[in-house]
Amino acid sequence: MGFFDKVKTAFNRPAAAAAAAAAAAAAAEPACVSANSDDNTVRLIADCSEALGGRENIAGPVQVAMTRVRVEVLDPARVNRSQLKASGLLGHMVIGDTIVHLLAGDQATDLAKGLQS
Repeated sequence: MGFFDKVKTAFNRPAAAAAAAAAAAAAAEPACVSANSDDNTVRLIADCSEALGGRENIAGPVQVAMTRVRVEVLDPARVNRSQLKASGLLGHMVIGDTIVHLLAGDQATDLAKGLQS
């Protein structure tokens, strides 16, 4: 589901169904993501972590700027760009040798928290 499909879905959902879905997601999700995350966000965190070479390949604190997540990796050879592309991200950019920007849209904050934990 693309970004604009998510926006359409969010506006078409009745308020009661949205509240029930948020409550169910909050009860079932790990502590590393916020209460408004869903299964797609949890799966995105796992896929991106694996594509970046595992959490042990992440060099330091992950930075987030609105819709982007900036990750520094220790070993750039372990980054699987085709797996990042298939993960559901809106896009990604490799800057220099060790910096990877993940374009995650409204999931950026939860993705950053998930990659740091």
